Amino acid sequence: MTVAIPDCSSSIREVDAASRVFRLSSFHCRRVYGAIAAGMLFSATVFGQLASVAPDTQRHYDLAQRFMQAGKFREAEAEFLRALALDPERDEILLDLARLHIRGNSLDEAEQNLREYLATHPESRPALGLAGEVKFRQKDSAAAEQYLLRMLELSPDDAIAHKLLALCYTADGRWDLARPHLDRAVLLSPNDEENHYWRGRCLLETAHYDAAIAEFRRTLALRPDYVKAYDNLGVCYDQLQKPLLARENYLKAIEIDRRLGARYVWPYINLGSLLNHMRRYQEAVDLLSTVVPWDPDSAAIRYHLGRARLALRQYDAAESDLLRASQLDPTLALPHYQLGRLYKETGKTEESRRHLQAFVRLARPSEGNRSLY
Repeated sequence: MTVAIPDCSSSIREVDAASRVFRLSSFHCRRVYGAIAAGMLFSATVFGQLASVAPDTQRHYDLAQRFMQAGKFREAEAEFLRALALDPERDEILLDLARLHIRGNSLDEAEQNLREYLATHPESRPALGLAGEVKFRQKDSAAAEQYLLRMLELSPDDAIAHKLLALCYTADGRWDLARPHLDRAVLLSPNDEENHYWRGRCLLETAHYDAAIAEFRRTLALRPDYVKAYDNLGVCYDQLQKPLLARENYLKAIEIDRRLGARYVWPYINLGSLLNHMRRYQEAVDLLSTVVPWDPDSAAIRYHLGRARLALRQYDAAESDLLRASQLDPTLALPHYQLGRLYKETGKTEESRRHLQAFVRLARPSEGNRSLY
């Protein structure tokens, strides 16, 4: 199974302002929530099958499934509703409607289907799992957790429920709570590359870099073209002060990204940051400039690009990038530090003082050059 997930992310960045590797802010949450693909969660299970139904009901039901497989969601919905109207006792059709609506991203409709079903079947594991998925996609982690915890009380060995509950915790940066569920998900479903990927992310976030490397390698053994796994391998080696291995894995991620045409920006950002640390500023500018149009509202891209341009004494362009970074995420300290340097170098003492004061006010102990989000 595959979760595209919402890295959030992803994700270490998806994934919060104090995160060391840039993933779990609005980026990471976007990636975590926005990256879930059909095939990962409860909505990916095969549509419920009716044990014995009247011929007309079955005909509409079968037709709904064929429409669904063809991606004709409206037609499928109409046929499911006809089947339910003919046989209201077969209310499990509501679960099929919920799955249909989840796949079509009609989450409010899916929630309504599930509420109706759970009113009469409060301990239905499929319904609880689907409800947890819907609330997770709606970015309501607290409600999702309630459904999923109840489901795990009824079915403690459900790997998908463990994984989704872990993702709820990672979306809020609660990696300590996510870890046991990811451990369990890996044990229950060892061939699911997403279980290994997210367990690796958890290990990375908690600074267990060698263990994280092993988990990302298991991910790649199951899915060799997994861009995010290569990117996070690079982050691990970066944190271990192994820049050549970090660069190798960032480049591999970029190579696959270009081949797939995915335009996933994080390997480019991370390599740009590494190039800055290696004082290869023009290479950083060339690389990061290519991804600005892909995500013009990324504070990370603007920050690292501005830092490189400042080092090259391209003051006007650097000022523009760094000011933009500070506007895109007003909680970040480092753009103000670089702006303080820029204005000092250009003789603007008052502006320099103001930005350095902002840096001191916003700085957090865990914030480093590569942890803006």
